[in-house]
Amino acid sequence: PIVPANRVGLKHRFVYSAYNPHNSALVTGVARVDCDNGNVERYDFGRDRICGEPIHAIDPQNPHAEAGGWLLVDLFEGGKGGASLCIFEAANIAAGPVCRVHLTHHLPFRLHGDWVAAS
Repeated sequence: PIVPANRVGLKHRFVYSAYNPHNSALVTGVARVDCDNGNVERYDFGRDRICGEPIHAIDPQNPHAEAGGWLLVDLFEGGKGGASLCIFEAANIAAGPVCRVHLTHHLPFRLHGDWVAAS
């Protein structure tokens, strides 16, 4: 699970995570847990897709809004082959991705999300 980078080590309301609704070893969805009330909002890509841990991207126009920003999720599309980068509004996971970038190459499977600035 992750929290926005500017909330690491601080009290936070939301936690974002990959999750598995299909009782298998691979994760096929993303979730947002509200730590104040226990509500969980989910989105499932389906059984033939595998997603990585979401990465939270802070909204630069409103960097202190804990519920804002975006989630970036890499997705292996098992049925079709290939991969996608899916972008969600962090405040509305259940609505599904607001953008999906279909990649022309595969993405390596990874356990944890990371974001590295260009050098």
